[in-house]
Amino acid sequence: MRVRFLRDYLVKDDTGQTYKKGQVCDMVETSARHFLNRGLAVDVSAEVETSTVRPAEKAVRVEPKVKTVGAKDNTDKRTGN
Repeated sequence: MRVRFLRDYLVKDDTGQTYKKGQVCDMVETSARHFLNRGLAVDVSAEVETSTVRPAEKAVRVEPKVKTVGAKDNTDKRTGN
């Protein structure tokens, strides 16, 4: 089961496990229920993870310069255009 902690919490046993506010953990159901019943965490098993994706850069079409065989070269010799 997946839970998200609502506040920082130090487990009161010999392990000293700590959880931070907002931390999401996968744990066995009995452990998850312990935290849920005490209001320390909420069930997020059904939530879908999302992420922000930066939009792709705008595509720019580049036309290749094609020279036709036998065609007159109209390129400006000074500028190359």
